[in-house]
Amino acid sequence: MFFSKSCEYALRASMYLAKLEDNQKVGIQIIAKDLDLPPDYLSKVLQILVKKEIISSSKGRNGGFFLTKSEINKPLIRIVHAIDGEDVFRKCGLGIRDCSNKKPCPLHNDIKAYRDNLKLALSSNSIGSTLDDIKAGVTFLSK
Repeated sequence: MFFSKSCEYALRASMYLAKLEDNQKVGIQIIAKDLDLPPDYLSKVLQILVKKEIISSSKGRNGGFFLTKSEINKPLIRIVHAIDGEDVFRKCGLGIRDCSNKKPCPLHNDIKAYRDNLKLALSSNSIGSTLDDIKAGVTFLSK
């Protein structure tokens, strides 16, 4: 709703990588298949996260994407900022360019409250903090 497809894919793939054993590397084809995402598109998204030092990758026969111990503790909001930018939490939910606290759209206050709660959740949760519920089968990353 608020995030681009690229950002949604980045969040899901990062949480997927958190499930893996320490520094276990996984190729793009496996990630894409497990998450039911287009591999070429996902590859481009994950390369952005590598450049922003949110996840890691290595090339070669035993290469792939992975998370280091410090990366797994990074807040999810860093992924959102890397892909969609910080303005995603300031944009009007109705797409009105001049919407603001002084000149609000009809849904401004409701959307602002939702957006602020979402920002707080993403700031409070790390990539790895989602791990327990995923492993327990309480939450899911794909179908």
